[in-house]
Parts: sequence; C-alpha cells; structure tokens
Amino acid sequence: MTEAQGLEVVGFTEIIVLLGFTIFMIAFIFFIIRKIIGRIKKREERRLSIERENKVLLQKRIDDLSDRVVVIEKMLREGK
Repeated sequence: MTEAQGLEVVGFTEIIVLLGFTIFMIAFIFFIIRKIIGRIKKREERRLSIERENKVLLQKRIDDLSDRVVVIEKMLREGK
C-alpha cells in the first residue's frame, strides 16, 4: 500500500464516521422533537378536557339561574 492509498482509506473512514455521527444527531434531534410534540399534545388534551368540564359546569349554573329567574317571575306575577 502506498502512502496515497493510506490517506484515501483514512479519508474514507473519516467520511463514514462523520456520516454516522450526522445520522445519529439527526435521529437524536428527531427523537427529541417527537418527545416535545408529544408533551405539548398531552398538555393541550388536558387543557381541552378541563375546558369541557368548565363548560358543562357553567352550563349547569346557567340552567340553575334560569330556573330561579322563572320562579321569581312567577312570584312577581302572582303578587300583582
């Protein structure tokens, strides 16, 4: 093996190592981004669930207040 061939092998090896490292870093970054997106989705699902529960509770309160207003209106009509 001549000196030039030895440099070509080292160059090829370095390229393979750099390519492997680059692929690993891309995969690692992709994995981290997927984790972050998953956490954001879970957080949004919890927030949406809480909003739905609040909507139901507020609707119940509105219905209760509406019933009270009806009763008060009946009392006022009967009083006149």
